[in-house]
Amino acid sequence: MKNNPWVLGSLQAAIFAGLCPLAYAQTPVKLSPEKQLDRVDVKGTRTTDPLMPTLMPQVEDGKILLGKKTNVIDVAKQPTINSSNPRELFARAPGIFVSEQYGQGQWNLGYRGLGDPHESEFFNVQMNGVPIMSDWMTYNTLLWAPPLQRVAEVQVIHGGSGLLYGPQPGPVVNFVMRRPEPNTPLSWRSDLTFGSYGFKGNYNEVAVGSERFGMLVSTDYREDDGERVRGGSRVKSVMASAMFQESEDAFWTLDINGFQSFNNEAGRLSFAQWSANPDRSIRPFDDFRVQRFQAALSHERALSDFAALEVKGWAGYHDRWSRRAGTVLTGQALPSFTTFDRQQFQFLGLDGRVRLDWGQNHTLTAGGVIYASDSPRSQGRASDLLAPSQTSIRFLQERDNQYRAIFAENAFRFGAFSLVPAVRIEKVKLGVDETIRLASLRRAPIKRDFDRDVALFGFGGTWDAGANLQAYANLSEGYRPMRFDDIANPASELAATNDPEVSNSRTAELGLRGMPIRGLQFDASVFQIDFDDKIEQRIVGVSDVERINSGDARHRGLDLALDYNWFANRDRDDQLTTFFSNTWLNAEIVRSITPALVGKRPQFTPNFLSRAGVVYQSVSGWKAMLSGSFVASQFWQDSNLARGDLPARIPGYRVYDFSIEVPVHAGITLTGSVNNLSDETYYSRIRTDGIEPAPGRSAYVGVSARW
Repeated sequence: MKNNPWVLGSLQAAIFAGLCPLAYAQTPVKLSPEKQLDRVDVKGTRTTDPLMPTLMPQVEDGKILLGKKTNVIDVAKQPTINSSNPRELFARAPGIFVSEQYGQGQWNLGYRGLGDPHESEFFNVQMNGVPIMSDWMTYNTLLWAPPLQRVAEVQVIHGGSGLLYGPQPGPVVNFVMRRPEPNTPLSWRSDLTFGSYGFKGNYNEVAVGSERFGMLVSTDYREDDGERVRGGSRVKSVMASAMFQESEDAFWTLDINGFQSFNNEAGRLSFAQWSANPDRSIRPFDDFRVQRFQAALSHERALSDFAALEVKGWAGYHDRWSRRAGTVLTGQALPSFTTFDRQQFQFLGLDGRVRLDWGQNHTLTAGGVIYASDSPRSQGRASDLLAPSQTSIRFLQERDNQYRAIFAENAFRFGAFSLVPAVRIEKVKLGVDETIRLASLRRAPIKRDFDRDVALFGFGGTWDAGANLQAYANLSEGYRPMRFDDIANPASELAATNDPEVSNSRTAELGLRGMPIRGLQFDASVFQIDFDDKIEQRIVGVSDVERINSGDARHRGLDLALDYNWFANRDRDDQLTTFFSNTWLNAEIVRSITPALVGKRPQFTPNFLSRAGVVYQSVSGWKAMLSGSFVASQFWQDSNLARGDLPARIPGYRVYDFSIEVPVHAGITLTGSVNNLSDETYYSRIRTDGIEPAPGRSAYVGVSARW
């Protein structure tokens, strides 16, 4: 999508011009608390709707959630997930598909059939409102996740998320971490876990606080040998947070995080290999490593009784390294070399938001964000298949990215109705300087800049229908920016002429949610996502490739989520909750440069994705959860065709998980879990190089001690 820069500039000026009078307007009439929008005060406490506790507040931290579909996963209300299993974590979040891969640290998430779930590229994943992807703009991959023992809740924002946080057509997933608190006595927690395939885990944390200061430091270590031969992994992380309460109306928070993972890659299999032995390893020399460091400073301040400011600044470093020699089969010669690929990202960002309550129960939020990154990429080779580094270099690219955006959103409340218009204006600039070109190419080295201006608009609304019911609607735009490989593929002859546009999305959602009877909460919605100008790779000539905007797809469906607490009408504080969620999906390619694809079903779009389960939580601290995931068959290519001996469809499957947490003494709790309880043999991932076997049954036991 190319937008006229003069039009965008005029829109930016108009927004700022509109904000200035509001900033200096006369003090509005102060409303009684019962008429005010739900929001979070500057001290960081949450004000959820007691009728719908699994939804986010209407206004939080300078963001308007009114008129959007949201979910909140309260981690404290379910047992400890010993193995950080994302399938179990998202068991109550409709629409999120987990594409299983054995190993620690890398999550593959899909949403309503948007793109390949590989490395969660179509999501915007945040931690405390700060992006944690490899690079927010140009390499949007989720190669690490925080330890779930440290997570307080997981927020999922569906349609309209792009207007709050920027790129990616999928939802925002925000890990809200447990934060330090003032006036906290010295406390300590230590978790030890052992499990299948040599799993060992150790999580530790210490917290302390004084009158105006709080500190929380945690460490996490997990390792395993892997279900497959040479399929082990290892994860280490350190997270340190400090909070300073400047006054009742202002506080500062500093978060410093370090992460390191190392994974052996056993290799993807042909269908014949998977059928014979899904635990087989065919790539004994391949390894994958990630290192990340990030620091974030945030400040929240009440400017008046009617206005608040939130500012976040962050900086960090991300290093992705791989060593891959190729397939090794019995009776065949070993590969003659191994290939090293390394991408580094040094990034810096700043996000500022203002909330202003004005008039008769209206709220305006507005702000801006800037982000920049440098990302050198190199590839080299070595003849020693286990060499720690390359001995010769194949190519080197110096890459950079600059991004900025301004945004505004207003919640108008008129009795039982609310209307929420929103606008976000963005500018993305990518630069590539290829200092060493691949020797086999004939083209000149790449030295180009790529600019894109994008304007996003959205509109939401709600109607409080009575009887604890609320109807909501949302129509929002989003987009997916180009990646470096989309514009400057280092292995392509045509890379210098590649110039694809961003991919655009329009999401429309209409729903009804509420608690019609005590203990029963539901959320049902119909949706349509139009995803246009998808960027794909196509073969040119005999072996060359280029990235182009290949076509459009339409995704229609129905989301349904139900929760019922069987003890809600009894005079007891225990909770026994059954839950069910389902996404029915109908998706179709409606335009393509390849006419044969029109009318086909896009890759990774199962007809349904269902989850159901039961959670028990006692006053004494017992917690237990049994959940099941049921996924229909799905194509893994847009062509809907087989490839070699790889089948056209990924078969449907069902998987059950169980977790339990039992307090046995003051401060001592035993934990246990079983993933894939029925030991289902299946796979949910096929890529062009083969099938990724899903993990079989695995069991974990642990003990958690607190002082």
